Formats: sequence, C-alpha cells, structure tokens
Amino acid sequence: MKSDLMADGAVQAQIDTARQRTLRWLDSMQADGLPRGVSRISPAHDASQWPGVLLYGTYNAMLARSLLGDCEAWPLAQRQAV
Repeated sequence: MKSDLMADGAVQAQIDTARQRTLRWLDSMQADGLPRGVSRISPAHDASQWPGVLLYGTYNAMLARSLLGDCEAWPLAQRQAV
C-alpha cells in the first residue's frame, strides 16, 4: 500500500511537470501584439503573413489550456478578449 502511494506521488509529479512544460510551450506560441491566448500554429508561423491561420492556432491552444485547467485562472476580461 505504501509503495502504491509513493508511485502515485511520482506519477503525479510527472504529470505536473508535463503540464508545466506544455503551458510554457503554449506561451511560446503567443502571437506578438495580440491578446493573451491568440496563438500561432507553429514556431515557424509568420502571423503577419498568414493572420487567418491564427484562428486555428488559437482554437487549439485555448482548448489545450482549458483541458489543462489554465484558463480558469485568467481574469474574465482576459478570457473574453480571446
């Protein structure tokens, strides 16, 4: 029983690490000069050349953030801006 609890703690630590890494990556996809959450689709995406693709990047990023429980911590005005 005790080893199960230790294993659960180790698994939870790995989950927390993966969540934080994912949120950092999503932060790196933030489109410059736009409200928080408006995201590019890849590191190579030139948002000034392909602004219409921000819709897809933002949709995917916000869904990921929501599944990770990140959006709930944002102020209401910030969530509505996206």
